[in-house]
Amino acid sequence: MKRVLTVTIAFLALIFGIVVGLITTQENKVEEVQPIQSSEKCQLVHIDSTIPVIEPFYTTIANHITENERETLARLVYLEARGQSYLGQKAVVEVVLNRVLSDEFPNTIDDVIYQKNQFSPAKYIETTTPTQIQYDVVDEVLSEIYPVLNTNVLFFSTKQYNDLLYKKIGDHYFCYSTKSYEKQKGN
Repeated sequence: MKRVLTVTIAFLALIFGIVVGLITTQENKVEEVQPIQSSEKCQLVHIDSTIPVIEPFYTTIANHITENERETLARLVYLEARGQSYLGQKAVVEVVLNRVLSDEFPNTIDDVIYQKNQFSPAKYIETTTPTQIQYDVVDEVLSEIYPVLNTNVLFFSTKQYNDLLYKKIGDHYFCYSTKSYEKQKGN
């Protein structure tokens, strides 16, 4: 942990042009951290392979999402949650992605969104124009490390869907399915 913290502080110091003093390298040499001038290019030459790389939570989906699926997600968020907070809009995207990852639902974004009796505004998606905020929400969820919701949260509604409430965000209740709740409990 100490090595990770030292590397992080040194790297941030270089980026923001702050001299934080002296650091100790892996070879126990003491070096002064010098700021990078704004005209200089920065390149990280060596990465310590012992430092774990944390990938975005929805990497599997993010690596394969098409532009059309991104567009469909943004339109759905606009229809379902445009009046909600940014966090609430992110949670709507996460429900869709959690369903894609769940064995209770289809395994594609379009199949989840257009599944019969699931997202009532789906019939309006083709005629909807989302704002930049909805695209930003989708992109942020696809690149986030820590999601807003538990991955077993598969439903949301303006009324509590069942007794298995995970969290209320704005006007939406986010709930587990019975099967995902049991999985969450370890049964």
